[in-house]
Amino acid sequence: MSSSSSSVQRFPTPETPPDEVLEAHLDAMREGELPSVYHLFSRARKLEIDNAARKDPRQSEPDPSRRENALRAFFELRQSQELLRPNKRSQPSILSVVGDPDPPGGRLATKLARVRVGSRCYRFTLTRQSAYDGGDPRDNDGYGRCWFVWEIQPDGKDDGGRDDDSDDDDDDGASRRILHRIEKISTKNIETVFA
Repeated sequence: MSSSSSSVQRFPTPETPPDEVLEAHLDAMREGELPSVYHLFSRARKLEIDNAARKDPRQSEPDPSRRENALRAFFELRQSQELLRPNKRSQPSILSVVGDPDPPGGRLATKLARVRVGSRCYRFTLTRQSAYDGGDPRDNDGYGRCWFVWEIQPDGKDDGGRDDDSDDDDDDGASRRILHRIEKISTKNIETVFA
């Protein structure tokens, strides 16, 4: 799950739109490609996964099998482990992608997406990574200004009537405000409203 050789074209690039990153992430999950699933998470999320995978805080790179277990635990904690179960019959469908047109100062640009997989909907949060500013050397990864997945949560009710919303962890209201927009705006109008 570490970075690949330099001869391979890097993905994403700063020009890659967030919906393409999301599609690649969904494809990797459907195909069971855990290294690609890990790669398409944001720097901060990868750091959290790696910290959980390390045997000792002094260990620089966690063992790949421990990283895989930590990645699976991330999905289990979010009640989203079924996303990692390859299922060719259950094609993911991106219902909508919107972003806050005016994020608060000092915050990363964010897009929220609603995705249906089988009978369930999920809320994906993507963030645009900051450019390297000379600070933490781990941020000098060549992916400055690229979109990556930050969070995945069940969203709404599945076809069995179970409520999967977890609004109580929404501390600033921005996510709730954007999700409200998702429900109000048809997917045909999203590009024109937020272009």
